[in-house]
Amino acid sequence: MASRRPRRQLPGALLTPTVGVTRTRLVASLLGKLGQIDDATGLPVHRLITLGGAPGIGKTHTALALLTPAAEQGRHTGFAYLGEITPDTAARSETPNLDTIARAVQEAFGITDISTADAVEVLIHHLKPRGDLDPANPRQPPAPTGPLLIIDNCEQLLEPVGDLVAILLAELPDVQVVATSRGELGIPGEQFTVLEPLSIPAEGADRTDTSEALALLLHHVRAGGLDIPDDQWEATLELARWSGGLPLVLGMVAGRIKGGMSPTGVLDRLDGGRLLTSKNTRRLQRHHQTLQQALTMSYDLCSLGERRLLERFAVFAGGAGLDMVENVCGGGDIDTCDIVNLLAGLVNVALLAADGTGRYQIYNPIREFALVKLRERGEERRIRNAHVEQYRAWIKTAAETWLVPTADSPTEVAWLERTGKEIDNLRAAMSWARTQGTPEVGLEIALDLARLRYWWHSGLLPEGSSWIDRAMRACSPDPTPLSVAAGSMLGWMLLCQGDPATAATVRHDVHRMVTELGLTEHPPPPVDFLDAAYLLLADGDPACLELFRRARAGFDAGARAGEPLRGDRHQVDLISGLATGLLGTDSTEVRQIAARVLDEARQGRAEWALSWGQWVQGLVPLIDDDPRAALAQFQACLRSQVALGDRWGSAWTILAVFWALARGTDPDHAARVHGGSVRLQEDAGSRVVGLHPFRGQTEAAVRLVTDRVGAARFDQHSRAGRALTNHQVYELAMRPWPDGTRAPDPGRALFTPTEDRIVALLIEGATNREIAERLTVSSRTVEGHVTRILAKLGVERRAAIRHRLDQLAHSDDHTTGNASGPRSGP
Repeated sequence: MASRRPRRQLPGALLTPTVGVTRTRLVASLLGKLGQIDDATGLPVHRLITLGGAPGIGKTHTALALLTPAAEQGRHTGFAYLGEITPDTAARSETPNLDTIARAVQEAFGITDISTADAVEVLIHHLKPRGDLDPANPRQPPAPTGPLLIIDNCEQLLEPVGDLVAILLAELPDVQVVATSRGELGIPGEQFTVLEPLSIPAEGADRTDTSEALALLLHHVRAGGLDIPDDQWEATLELARWSGGLPLVLGMVAGRIKGGMSPTGVLDRLDGGRLLTSKNTRRLQRHHQTLQQALTMSYDLCSLGERRLLERFAVFAGGAGLDMVENVCGGGDIDTCDIVNLLAGLVNVALLAADGTGRYQIYNPIREFALVKLRERGEERRIRNAHVEQYRAWIKTAAETWLVPTADSPTEVAWLERTGKEIDNLRAAMSWARTQGTPEVGLEIALDLARLRYWWHSGLLPEGSSWIDRAMRACSPDPTPLSVAAGSMLGWMLLCQGDPATAATVRHDVHRMVTELGLTEHPPPPVDFLDAAYLLLADGDPACLELFRRARAGFDAGARAGEPLRGDRHQVDLISGLATGLLGTDSTEVRQIAARVLDEARQGRAEWALSWGQWVQGLVPLIDDDPRAALAQFQACLRSQVALGDRWGSAWTILAVFWALARGTDPDHAARVHGGSVRLQEDAGSRVVGLHPFRGQTEAAVRLVTDRVGAARFDQHSRAGRALTNHQVYELAMRPWPDGTRAPDPGRALFTPTEDRIVALLIEGATNREIAERLTVSSRTVEGHVTRILAKLGVERRAAIRHRLDQLAHSDDHTTGNASGPRSGP
């Protein structure tokens, strides 16, 4: 339910400074090109710049040097690192495609979208200008202010990357793209700039040499607290020459020197000493050959343990922490207790990088080299299987304990944040399991990610539902308890995405499996939960409340029997509280559920769960006709969500803030909050407001405001709210309750929003069947609503409804000036 969206981690070697006049001038030139605008259109002149060159030449570093200046201009910037996008980590296809790349770019820009909409269309929606570009406007900014996308490591994905970039450039006139690739993307207007190697020392140079390669080599060595002895300068200069000016090679050479080898020793290892004895006949090596030789030299100089660890480490996608490296890579000829020292050795020689957060990273060329070695040794399957099992156990622990942390175990938010760091490893594990004959294991991982609520928290709900769907299709068609649980979760996820039609199909399949397993009389709790959620969101049927109670009882029984289901039970309780607050007629049960949810969240130190408990608690005063208190609760929830980066959940909460404000004395302010909430929902791809009962609540609140100011004025202020930034919307929603008494309400305030709509149709003379068709619910549901409506009004016949409402309104106008009586919705 949130959007602290994890950005794809950058390779760890990007701490290298920009060295030398050549690179400094290149960066300045690129910034100049990016800053040029066309006087006639006010749009950027240079739309696509591709940086090419050999592996290890510094394309990524050069591209990254453009980010900070662009951000300082106030531009929306995104860095999409494609080095980890492989068939292992692509959620929707074995071969990464246009959709895969578009979602990676969404992550780069921190975009949250949980809908089933096309990923490219979502990206265009979020990156398009908020206002119309006016070329004739003299106040047009002097430099481009549109989004800047840097998309890195494109060479293995040229076709889908080229397709996406072409679409973005065509649809978004102010977007600029900088790509790094060994080859061109092949798009008209592309400027392909081949990076030249760093300058190298000339023959006969001495320690006063000012070449860029020598400067970078010395920077690395001196950063390790060392310097070059007098008798080693000749060899050091030769190493800088031999590097061919490749920054990655220079880093590896420096790593060997910092590891204790003399420059002469490194040089001797690189070419058997021939570099020192055949200077006049040696030719500079080709860059690829240079890199391969440097890798081979570094690998050969490693100890046996370091070589084996490097090979095994290559199975990690996105890096790993020490605990995972020990669990996956230990055993056999690697003693687990030696791994920390082996990692330090590999970092010292620049084959791995420590990113400063306790995680280790591997650069792409080195990873490819190490994976080849692992396959040649015949160890890939064993190590990858170990990788899968470790991440399977890890995410299961997270799913089972996020609400029951011990003094030294991660809290809910810590689990979610660490999962964001490990998501590429989890993707790789799911894909390997699915394609290597154990799809059930991949399904378990995807399901446990959902039980942790990670797919909601990260804003990756479409990806999560895709992983579950694909894993289920790969499993045996024979139903199992796992497939029933996973199908139930998939249906719930689709409902949250605003896709009740597909959810209905999944629900049908789940019930088929339940029947085949002989569990029809006593369905598992996840099935009851799916049924309840479907009745709530697709039908707005109060019959869902009893199913929620039954689902909670089932999870509660399992938890009391020792099954690790407290988090699952908590989620059922939370959604049942939401349903009871939106559909029920008595605040007592909502108050009890909210108290349980909040108490459990506090005891479990679960900040995100606590914010949602506050949301449910806000429904209590809303039912009790105290919108001022409801506003305070929803604002407390919003403060927590904003602090946690929960942009999707905050869209729900601001909508609830609007429900409360609709009963205040400032209808214009309420209308602006409505517009802000609509834009946040659109940006997050949320269609939940279009489902029962959110639609009914919102329609009732809109009617309360428009009855007072008229539709035209409401639309005017709502449009103003939609034009605000996220921060401005948050500030608007956090304003205190307006002074003055609550505005007059119609007598319809007796009813829930669904009942309110039915009352209007009854007054028009509609039959139960006609009402059912209008509201897309069953006739039986309508009959239940009509019975409650008549009871609330104290009348027996439909024909008496209008007269009774007129009596209530007349009575209220001559007593308090406000609508009175019980209330069950805004």
